[in-house]
Order: sequence, then structure tokens, then C-alpha cells
Amino acid sequence: MKLLGSNNLYIEYIEISENSFFSIEIQEDPSYFIDYIIFIQTKAKGFVVMLNQFKIPLKII
Repeated sequence: MKLLGSNNLYIEYIEISENSFFSIEIQEDPSYFIDYIIFIQTKAKGFVVMLNQFKIPLKII
């Protein structure tokens, strides 16, 4: 499963940790990854991700 953020960056890796927090890597460039800690809330259509107090919609592709 891959997730595509609203900024069209592919999220390549998701790991569940305690309290439903997820550690993810977002691929901007094949040789460069950025780590984020996010909280995912399920919605009827995809997910809403809390990232630095911003809601970023994601979709499964």
C-alpha cells in the first residue's frame, strides 16, 4: 500500500507505534526521505493526518 499526500508526495513507509501514532517516511526524491510523526484519524473517504497542527488529506493508491 502506498499513500499519496495532498502535496503529491508518496508516503513509502508507515509504522504503528503506541497511542495510534505513526512514523512515516515521505519520498520527495528517490534519494531523500523525510521522517514525520503523525496521528491518523479514519474518515469515510481516506484519512486525515495531523501534521504540525495541519490536516493533510491522504488517499490510498
